[in-house]
Amino acid sequence: MRATDIYRASFALIRQQLSDFPGTLRERDVVERIIHATADWDFAHVMRFHPEAVDQALKTLLGQGSVIVDVRMALAGMDHMRMAKLGVQTACYIDDVEVTKEAARTSVTRAALGIRKAVHDNRGDAPIVVVANAPTALFEALEWVNQGWRPAVIIGVPVGFIMAQESKEALIDNGRVPYIANPTPKGGSPVAAAIMNALLRMATGESPW
Repeated sequence: MRATDIYRASFALIRQQLSDFPGTLRERDVVERIIHATADWDFAHVMRFHPEAVDQALKTLLGQGSVIVDVRMALAGMDHMRMAKLGVQTACYIDDVEVTKEAARTSVTRAALGIRKAVHDNRGDAPIVVVANAPTALFEALEWVNQGWRPAVIIGVPVGFIMAQESKEALIDNGRVPYIANPTPKGGSPVAAAIMNALLRMATGESPW
């Protein structure tokens, strides 16, 4: 089989299995891409979408907004060609010199400090915030949300056994910001990138496959 045939056959199989998916068609498209990236059917049952999340994400992407990411691995997996086509700006501060120095001086993680710097650098913006790996980054984002910061949407899918599920539950329960999240220990860069890539395909008007 050709690579394109394998690709389409994979998505056709996933869609068949998601025939009774309870969410919207756009939410199903996001979940399909997550499952394609992870080969993990559990995501069909554990993903949670705020009712405004997909619309707010698309509004930001189509408005040449910005995307803030906690770690470079997640950013690397995103479709940079489509982001460039849309004029979307991206930022990841985890390797920023100031962030690195502050992390060495304090007990705060670089991922959390990266979100803090992003808030200060993007005060007038309503970005998409993507937290792929670090629960501390998600908790930091929520602290600023509680103080009045309003991202367009937070994609919260950090992975791990310590604080990951709790941070996502806090995001879902916050009530002040649209979210896409899974309140389980699973997640990570492949999931975060898959969500963004599904949204980017929607924003450019392309087939989800």
